[in-house]
Amino acid sequence: MYAAYESDPRWSWRDYSVIKLLDVETGNQKTVTHKTKYFTPDISASGTKIAAVELEGNGRSELHIIDAITGEIKNRIASSEVSVFTDPKFINEDTLVAALRLKNGEMALARINTETGGITRITPPSFNVVGFSLCQQWHCLFHGVLRRQ
Repeated sequence: MYAAYESDPRWSWRDYSVIKLLDVETGNQKTVTHKTKYFTPDISASGTKIAAVELEGNGRSELHIIDAITGEIKNRIASSEVSVFTDPKFINEDTLVAALRLKNGEMALARINTETGGITRITPPSFNVVGFSLCQQWHCLFHGVLRRQ
């Protein structure tokens, strides 16, 4: 599964980032979403849910939970404290870990409930870069930059 660039066939100035599923055994691909702006997608272990970050032209960011078969949006997660979600990773069917860029520019790693949209910070906010998490069950490895004072 990956986010792919697509241009509008009629209007060259309009472009999209759609989600595609690739079967590595057969080489078959399926486009799950159409005319979307999705980035950093992740698929659940069951293969039924996709989490992806939607970035709108106005800079607004939401985390979308998408049905992997139909492409239907099952849940939209947003927060007045968060300006950008990034690098969501499933740790189980109903929980994600993602990096957050807060409105004041700080970043934090957070646990997100995909059903309720509840966000719980795992790390304290800081002006250090956080992201590129890799999770397996409840164990996560993430990239962070430590600035020494």
